[in-house]
Order: sequence, then structure tokens, then C-alpha cells
Amino acid sequence: MFRHLLLTVLFGVSCALLTAAEPTTPYGNNPAAGHYSNVDGIRLYYEVYGSGAPLVVLHGNGGSIASMRYQIDFFRSHRRVIAIDSRGHGKSEMGPGRLTYTQMADDVAALLAQLHTGPADFIGWSDGGIVALLVALRHPAVVRRLAISGANLSPEALAPGDVPSMKADLLNAQSKLAAGDRSQPWARICQYLQLMITQPHITAADLKKITAPTLVMAGGHDLIPAAHTRAIAAGLPHAILHVFPGAGHAALQEVPDEFNAVVDGFFQAPEPK
Repeated sequence: MFRHLLLTVLFGVSCALLTAAEPTTPYGNNPAAGHYSNVDGIRLYYEVYGSGAPLVVLHGNGGSIASMRYQIDFFRSHRRVIAIDSRGHGKSEMGPGRLTYTQMADDVAALLAQLHTGPADFIGWSDGGIVALLVALRHPAVVRRLAISGANLSPEALAPGDVPSMKADLLNAQSKLAAGDRSQPWARICQYLQLMITQPHITAADLKKITAPTLVMAGGHDLIPAAHTRAIAAGLPHAILHVFPGAGHAALQEVPDEFNAVVDGFFQAPEPK
């Protein structure tokens, strides 16, 4: 979600200590599985793998379907995995106006309606976790269970210094864009930074409305403050908290085998009474 992850994704700086074998399928750029759908005025890109109960995977800020490759590779053996490039990310179009999390959540719900999936499970990482929460809040009928990792409810919840740092990055990106610099996709980068600086705004009252069972996760060294992650879990009516002790913000990439096992166990657990 914020500056450190954005730089990692956009500029190829790898900070993850991967323990699983790298998938051989080109997730995020696979013509055999890729599709476009006209959703809310844009072409939204998604890939579908496997069969069984539907599972939606949502990546983080500045990322794409490829960010979720370890989860897709694992769950496709027994689930119908629907991996989505969020609006303005990967192969999906940005569309006009300012990028918002609510817009991205509405895109997801509209796509699932087109695909006639019925209630689905969700894995959302970082910004994808925010989008998953908003799907559950705004479109509860399409959600069965949520597994979110490294999400936050507002910019104010981030660690001190993160927002000022992102504002400095935004000024730099805007300067590059104005100067006609083509070394990076500066228009998109400005949208990503503005998104994180100004959003989301999910309240405690909003959390109480989310009735879907939710697994709230974070790395023991996550960029999201631990107290904030605990507050999310405490504020949801049916939530379980799980922390991956040696991992950071990218736990799903750093310890993918453990991450996938925890999430799979949560999805397969009996319905809460």
C-alpha cells in the first residue's frame, strides 16, 4: 500500500525473501486465461483459473494480478480463481476522473454479477484488502468470506511520516509529468499516490455493518501499525486475527506456503454460529 510497496512494484525493487517455487504460469499476462469486461465505463482485465467455489484475488497499490501469483497458483487446484487487475492497474483502463477505492469495489461487484458467480470468497492484499472490505460493505450479497492482509481504514492510520513522504513523491511525479518525462508512467503514479494520500475513509460504524466472516492478517513487521490491524479485527463482527511473525507487508509473497495454508483453512472452516 504506500510508498515502500509502490516503489517495489513499479520500479522492480524486490524486498521479499521468497520460500516457494516461482510459478511458471505467466499470471497477469496469460492470453489463455485472460478476459476483458466492460464495467462501469472501462475495460476491466481479469484472468480465470480452475474450477469450484469462486475465489476473488485483489492486488495492492501499483500492482497487478502478477502480485498474487502464489495465491492463484495454490488455490486454482481446488477453486475457481478470478484474479482482477483493479481499475487503472495492470491491463485495466483507468477511466476519467480521480481513482477511488469505492469505484474499484463497485467494478469488482459489477464483474461478479456479469460472471454470475454467486457469493465468493476474497483474498485482498493491502489496497486489495481495502477494496474487499468495501465490496463487503457496499455489495454484501456477493461476499461469502474475506481474507485481508495489510489493509488500513484511513490515511491517518498509517505510520508517522508515510503520508508526508508520499506527498513529496506526488510533487515529484507531478513535476515529471509536467516536464514531459517518459521514464515512468507518471500520470498513473500520480493517481496511485493521490489514492493513498486521501483515501480510504472506512469508519468504525462501517466495520460493524460487514457481517461476512473475515480473516484479518498482517506481517509481524508490517508497514501498517499493529495496533491498527488489531483495531480492524476488533471492529468487525466476525473476525479472526492472524499475524505472520517474521514477515513484513508482503507476507503473501514472503511466506506464501504459510499464508496460503492459513487462508485455505479459514475458508474451509465451518460456518460460524
